[in-house]
Amino acid sequence: MGSGVEMTVNLTLGNGGNTVTLNGVDSLLGGTGADIVTMTAAVTNATIDLGSGADKLTLAGAANSATVSNVETLAGGSAADTITLGAAVTNASIDLGVGADTLTLANGVNSATVSNVETLTGGTGADTITLGSALTSSMSVDLGAGTNSLTLGAFANTCTVTNVSSILGVS
Repeated sequence: MGSGVEMTVNLTLGNGGNTVTLNGVDSLLGGTGADIVTMTAAVTNATIDLGSGADKLTLAGAANSATVSNVETLAGGSAADTITLGAAVTNASIDLGVGADTLTLANGVNSATVSNVETLTGGTGADTITLGSALTSSMSVDLGAGTNSLTLGAFANTCTVTNVSSILGVS
């Protein structure tokens, strides 16, 4: 293709367990199996829905922005990631890695262990969040509407917390 031509790349994975390494995908739709997806280049304003199954998404070591749905394990890159959950999660593991990362939870009831997220924003449901990394003074947690609970990790924690009904410290 000639220069200046922009393409939108949409990819649908087959049913069954898929293990793929990708780059240049704007929209990714998973099937019914346990998908393992590794992105090798940054995604920008991507839509990723891995469907049913115990799915894992690893983002590239770059600044990524995406709306992510139906992913049970999410690993961020080495720069500032901005992730919005498009569907509520249950017992998810989310670690956005290094960088000034932002995570926005889906509207609905979310439960997750969250690590290395500097700005965490909840939706409209009752969220149950366990922190897997220390809170620092530069971090912000606002779990939004709902009866929300936050369990702190066994670290020295300092941050601004709003819209949390209960906070449990771990020693």
